[in-house]
Order: sequence, then C-alpha cells, then structure tokens
Amino acid sequence: MQSLQPNNRFGFVRPENRQRPTETWLASSFSLLLRHLCAFSLRITCGQPVHATEALASSQSADRFLAYLPHSGYHNQRIALENALVLAQLLNRTLLVPPVLLGEPIAYHSFDVLRRYLHLMFKNDLLHCRTLLPNQPHPPECFGYQDYTTISWDTLIDMSAIRKIQPVFLQKSLSNVALERVIGEPLANQYYLRDTSKYHYRFVDTTHGKPSVHKYTETITILSLRSRPEKLIHLGSLFSTSRLRLRKPEHRAIRNAVRSLMDFIHPALLLATKRIQTVLVDGFVGAHLRVGDGTFEDSFYDVARQTWRDLTQNSVGLEAHLIHHLESFVWNGSDVLLSERKDRNTKTCRSALYSGPPWTPLNTPLFVATDAQHPESHPAVLPFIKTFPCTFFLHDFETIFGPIMDDLENAEDGVKLKRFFIPFLDAMVVSKARKVVGTSGSTFSQFVVDVLWTRNRGMPIISRG
Repeated sequence: MQSLQPNNRFGFVRPENRQRPTETWLASSFSLLLRHLCAFSLRITCGQPVHATEALASSQSADRFLAYLPHSGYHNQRIALENALVLAQLLNRTLLVPPVLLGEPIAYHSFDVLRRYLHLMFKNDLLHCRTLLPNQPHPPECFGYQDYTTISWDTLIDMSAIRKIQPVFLQKSLSNVALERVIGEPLANQYYLRDTSKYHYRFVDTTHGKPSVHKYTETITILSLRSRPEKLIHLGSLFSTSRLRLRKPEHRAIRNAVRSLMDFIHPALLLATKRIQTVLVDGFVGAHLRVGDGTFEDSFYDVARQTWRDLTQNSVGLEAHLIHHLESFVWNGSDVLLSERKDRNTKTCRSALYSGPPWTPLNTPLFVATDAQHPESHPAVLPFIKTFPCTFFLHDFETIFGPIMDDLENAEDGVKLKRFFIPFLDAMVVSKARKVVGTSGSTFSQFVVDVLWTRNRGMPIISRG
C-alpha cells in the first residue's frame, strides 16, 4: 500500500495514482454537462479545456456573487451547498462558499438572526483558548471551545473539480467586513432575500406545467433573479432537496454533476476506509442506521425495524415467510433460533453461525454504521446483532483507524477532528458493502445510498429533487 506523506492542510496527502471507481462514468457525465452548458450559452467555451482560473476570469460571474447561510448538521449543509452551486451556475454568479460547521448542529433561524449567530461562531478572538489544558481554569469565553470547529469545504470534497463547472470563493469569515472586502461594495447596496421560516423561498426554472403541491411560502423564478443588477444576491437557507424545482434537462444535468462530486476526499478518511475494508470479508452487507437524535431517536423502534426488514429481504434475500417467522423472535426480545445455530467457530463473529439452510444467508457479515452511542446494548441495534452472527461496528476497528485519525486537528483553531470525522468514516465503510440499506427519511442515509454506494459500484448516482 502506498504510504501517505504529511501535508499542512490535511495532515496527509493522497497517493498520486489513486484510481476513482467511477472515473469513466464521471467523464461521460462531465461531457454531457459541458454540452448542455455550451448549448445554452453558459460561461464555458465549447471544445476547449476548462480550468478554474480561466472559468472565473473569462466570465461575468467574476463581478457578481451569490451568498447563502448554512445551518443544521453536515448533510443538511451539503444539500444547501449543492443547491447553491446549481443556483449560482444558473444565475451566472460566483458562489461565496461558507465553511463547514462541525459539532452540535446549528438550528435554523430567520435570516438576520442566523447571520448574526454565524458571525459569532468564528474564533478569531478566541485563539488564546487553544493552548488551555483540560485541567486548567477556563475563562468564560473559552467554555465549549473544543466542542465545535469550522473547516473549508476543500478539506472534505474535491473543490478543484467543482471549480471546473462553477466559480467559487471559499470564505474564511462570514463577517460584514470580510464580505464587503470580497465584493468591493457596501453591503447596503446589495439584494437580500430575508427568509423568516425554514421553507420560505423555493426557486423554479420554469412556470409552465401543472402547479405542484409544496411546503414553501413563496416561489421565485430563477429567471427573475438572473436579471438582478446588484453585485451580490444574498440568500438565507438553501437546505432541502426540494428547494430547487428543476424541470429543464440541462439544469438537472448540472445538479447531477455537482452531486456526484460530494464524496469525501480527505486522505485520512480514504486510508482508514481502505484498511478497514481489507479486514472485512468480501461480500459483506451494510446498514446505515440513524437512531441517535431528533425524530429518529423519538421513533427508533419503528425506524430500526423497517431498516431490519429491508436488510433481511433486499440485502440477503431471505424469503418473506422466513422474515415474518424471524421477526416474531427478534422484535420480542427472544434469542433467535438457537437450535439452528450450532457452528461455534466464532473467531471473527459475535456468536455461533447458522448451521444450514434456509438460515445460512444470515451468516453474511453485516457492517452497521450508526449514531447509537453504545450500539451493542441499544434496543434498536440488538435485533441486528441477534439476527446476524457476524455483525460489526466501526469501533471494532479502532486499532486500525485510531492511529490514522487520532492526531488530526484543525490548523486554524487546534481542535481535534477525529470525533467529527467518525460519522464520515462510518458512512464510507458501509458504502463499500455489496448491498446497503439506509434509514428512511435520513438525508445522511440518502447520501450513503444515492452517492457513496452507487459511485463505489460504478453506477450513476441517484438524483432527488
């Protein structure tokens, strides 16, 4: 295995010859996208190679900008970024990209409140806090300093590839002073869409066709925004896969190309995933189980049971009557078919294997990616362990990924990154499964199944919205 060398930004650098599984599909996807952009006279010169600097310098977008406000957890921020990139492309504007917010999710607030809150999140005046040891007295302003951090998007995803289709400016600060410095004009002269609710504004590329039922207060045409003369258009929330209603094929092609570039590229995550994958048995199946927060925590029993059904039916192919029989044991707290489990060769498995048909498909190794704090004792996870003798969790591989990730830290504020990166590693490992099921209603699970898993299998991503 090619070793990774130190690098100031990541802690590691990628091997130069890393092969992407979906390289051929992505090339054709970009080719299709560029043809659409050429056909509709959008900023790219047909038949010529596109470079980030050239795209920015040769376009009117260099003088006009689009900004938005991030909130909520990582994957809601990712969806907002996808929407912002697409919208900026359609508006012919450079996108101002805020940093990724890692830690306790920031709840949505109305435009002005959220904007002030985000400004206060940055640690420009708190750098003295990074040198304090845990057992030292902490001044009030340093409380919670290690609980959150902000990092640039190019730490996690391939922004160089994104720049080939959309000019971006990566913001280090969301202050008014920093924003005025970027656009070169007073903020008072710009155009703001100040949302007052999470689903206030929706953006559409056409008003033709049958009106759709939706949850948004106001609908704005992209064409009307495109004609705005102000140097900056500043939006609030862009979260939700339904935020942009795109009906034109060329616009959907842009969204697909953007979404296909959202997989993780951090070298430590790639290395840890690869090493864990070499230990897991080929042909393992995966489940991405969200039960640790929000509505998923409130209804964890129903959420987990549906995921369990999908797994037993669609991933290992158990027949319906066997699933029904098995379910009556598993979800009533009983030990599962102990008379059928006689193989005690459990060097790598948690319990005895099934000794013969029709239950042997359940001997398939299962990797469960979950936000449950203690999965082996969590009531939502126990049925998976009881059903699949060879069930694995990320912490089973701590000796593999720990040395790779223990010393990762954000160079900007000194905050250790490992605990923030664990859900990303969990998702990357489960996406390597032969088949994977997710949690219904989870944007994180959708990302695992729609993007990470499909790209690992060399398939086009699943597009939503």
